[in-house]
Amino acid sequence: MVVSEPQGLVGALVAAALDVPWVKLGISIGSLRMLEEVAFGEAAPELEQLGLSQFPEPAVFLDPCPESLQRADQPGTHRFRYLAYNGVAKYPDWALEERTRPRLCLTIGTRLPVSGDLPLLVQLTRNLADLDVELVIAVDEENAKPLYPLPEQVVVAGRVPLNLALPACDLAVHHGGTGTTMACLTAGIPTVTFPAIAEVWDFARRLDAFGAAIRIKIEELSAERVLAACTTILTDPSYRANAELLAKEVAALPTLTESVDVLERLI
Repeated sequence: MVVSEPQGLVGALVAAALDVPWVKLGISIGSLRMLEEVAFGEAAPELEQLGLSQFPEPAVFLDPCPESLQRADQPGTHRFRYLAYNGVAKYPDWALEERTRPRLCLTIGTRLPVSGDLPLLVQLTRNLADLDVELVIAVDEENAKPLYPLPEQVVVAGRVPLNLALPACDLAVHHGGTGTTMACLTAGIPTVTFPAIAEVWDFARRLDAFGAAIRIKIEELSAERVLAACTTILTDPSYRANAELLAKEVAALPTLTESVDVLERLI
């Protein structure tokens, strides 16, 4: 058996070459078939060499997408509960303190050093600090240097595991990345997203349509738009209610341990 995530396209080809089952392991709320079609169109040399006319279908698609966000054209054959793993970590001190105003988490994930988004992070820090919130910035100290001096209500959290930080927050502002999106889903908090690449457009669109997020198109992105979206979410309780509904759906799904029998039946 070969188990690989949706972007690891070679996993399906290895399984086909070995004539063993391929299991597609979802890592977020969806995967775009477009990636497979672009990489392996009709008569692609890799497919021809394996005697295939199209990209292989998985024997099982293990899908962590909650039911309310499922696309009709992309059903998972078995849904499971997403679980973040960040190694050994402890709760940050600020996350254990009682807050007197809403707490907002700002992160641009692991792509910040190479994405050119540092000026955006600086601008968002300055603008979001104008809201009556406690602003937590999940970014390492090196990338945080241009942010100083910081307003009083701003905390630089470092590279904190989001599954520990987000449950202590009321709202997240982020780039729509896979891990960040799923961390927000499991924490049950609404988000403001500005997706810029690949399948994250689809993640953000679905969350926006469900009413658990506000998506800002990257070509329309500005600090003012982010500020307005944050204000909308913090003043409209339906966003939090919808996010908590999705979190309950995630929590109700079987764990991977409970899903092992699905894979054992393939062998």
